[in-house]
Amino acid sequence: MYAPPVLIFLTTPAFAQQPADEAPPPAPAAAPAPPPDDDDDDDAFDGVEEVVVTGTRNQHTLGDSPVATEVIDRETIEKSGAISAADLLERATGVQVNRNVFGSAISLQGLDPTHTLVLIDGQRMVGRKDGILDLSRISAERIERIEIVKGPGSTLYGSDAMGGVINIITRGPRQNVVTAELRGGAIATFDTSLGLELAGEDLGSNTTVAWHTADAYDLDPSTLATDGVAYDSIELSEKLTADVSQDLRVTGSASYLQRQTTGIEEQFTGATFNRNNWLEEFQGAITPRWVVTDSSTLSFGAYLTLFRDQFFYDQYDSNQLDQYEDNHQTLAELEIQYDQVLGPHVLTVGAEGFREWYVSPRLGPGEGERNRGGVYLQDEWAVVKDKIDVLPGVRLDVDSQFGSAVNPRLAAAWFATKALTIRGNVGRGFRAPDFKELYLLFENPAAGYVIEGNPELLPERSLGFTLGADLDVKRLHLATQLFRNNVDDLILIDLIPQDGFSATQRFGYLNIASAYTQGVDSNVSVTPVDLLSLKAGLQLLVARDAETDDDLPGRPPMSGNFAVVIDHRHSGLSATLNSSWMAPRPFYTDVDNDDEIDRVESPALFLLDGRIAWRMRNVEGFVGAENLLDAGDDEYNQLKPRWFYAGLRGQFGG
Repeated sequence: MYAPPVLIFLTTPAFAQQPADEAPPPAPAAAPAPPPDDDDDDDAFDGVEEVVVTGTRNQHTLGDSPVATEVIDRETIEKSGAISAADLLERATGVQVNRNVFGSAISLQGLDPTHTLVLIDGQRMVGRKDGILDLSRISAERIERIEIVKGPGSTLYGSDAMGGVINIITRGPRQNVVTAELRGGAIATFDTSLGLELAGEDLGSNTTVAWHTADAYDLDPSTLATDGVAYDSIELSEKLTADVSQDLRVTGSASYLQRQTTGIEEQFTGATFNRNNWLEEFQGAITPRWVVTDSSTLSFGAYLTLFRDQFFYDQYDSNQLDQYEDNHQTLAELEIQYDQVLGPHVLTVGAEGFREWYVSPRLGPGEGERNRGGVYLQDEWAVVKDKIDVLPGVRLDVDSQFGSAVNPRLAAAWFATKALTIRGNVGRGFRAPDFKELYLLFENPAAGYVIEGNPELLPERSLGFTLGADLDVKRLHLATQLFRNNVDDLILIDLIPQDGFSATQRFGYLNIASAYTQGVDSNVSVTPVDLLSLKAGLQLLVARDAETDDDLPGRPPMSGNFAVVIDHRHSGLSATLNSSWMAPRPFYTDVDNDDEIDRVESPALFLLDGRIAWRMRNVEGFVGAENLLDAGDDEYNQLKPRWFYAGLRGQFGG
């Protein structure tokens, strides 16, 4: 029907032509923790304890980090059978993943998806649709690890980090090796990837190419509409590291994604549409890091993201309601961070600047632009060396749209014993309104409504608290975290009153609500024998409107996960069984068309996935199944039906 685009932002699909119709750091008292160049692969490869960067914006080993951080590591990724970042996060405790036509929505601690900041190597992701940032577009092949920090993060990261931060760390050069994977399965699913790592003495490179495709699926054959879209995507990425001198390392990266999705939608009016969607994204970054002295480091970052989203609605048997849209988003970022050791203190001071452009026919003025900037200060103070760390911090953000915001945070960690650590964190958070919330003007005459943006919106603000404990003994790891978030000036869509009768309803974005979420996350992992690992997690959640005391929609009061991993290294055999579940979730809708809102609950959800692999020399063969119990429905849990796959993965060199 149409030819795919080849060049980002230079090519338009044919439907658009139709009528409108990085070593572990020393202790903080001895030297500064290096700033986050996110290139920690040498540490992981050499078997040293995982290094994390997200919670403090400088490096710590996972066990010594004063801010609680969860990690999905590369070994877990390879054994999971996951295709994307969304698939991996779906198996993490306290991370809710909801799939719909806009993709996979990720939320933390019962807050909205818009309250979770998602980074790739510290670079902000863009391209939200209806508030959803679809992480299914990030291929698992690219990922070295995922760091999850729950709780208020605005002190270090500014807007959007009210509920926490998810930082996807991509793979860097560790050795000279070629990797390749080929997989095919039901629903015309086909996945293939090729990676090339080159690690020289002073220069290294990691190149990845990945292609994924699958058919659409339909959970309700009685309708024409499809519940899952067909997709075809290709992703190219490159990461370079250059040791210019003994004290200066420069890391550069670039990636390009092209993704096509197609599906069938039905409106309540009876109109049926083919939806064709083209998405293109380019991300580029350069991050020099300079060890100024034995006690200080300086890092810089320059980032550019270009995002284009085109879609065409093609109405069946008519062109009256055909619609084409072409949306462009650009985000340019500059940052600088300086770390200095002063006795028992590690002082971190940094500044960031952002310029953002958005062009869309759905914006009233057709386009929007704004500037944002922030400065932050953090003192990592070893009050009692190797026992008590305290981290006060504060950030000032200035936005050309809504003014300034000050967000303080106080974190602390007590390393009670070698096995037991207690961590706490309290801080303010905020989220600035996005362009659509400010300037949207969307008319749907067929459905009889208009949605309008509101340039007078205030930022959402929050006060968050976490308190947790980690117990780590030889074959047991237990982690528990209590949390509470109070959110004010929530931005919601509500009906706008009109003078007199009108056949068209007007909706707008308003600061109209306050809410709170609270609960507990618990994780346990046990290795009873060398070849067997067991992992389980549970979250209990209360999420309510603070004014009406109604439960917030779409939040499960209880959710959990369980995994069994068998790895017989002598024979090369391994097997993984993953499960996750959610209790029924509340929703509010007019069920019987009596103009009264009714509370309904979605069915409980239980997912079960399995994978078996056999490794011989440099090649691994595997078979697996997703959604073994065929869970899901066409209204609340639009999940891909049970499907099976098989494939090969090889690694040569090294």
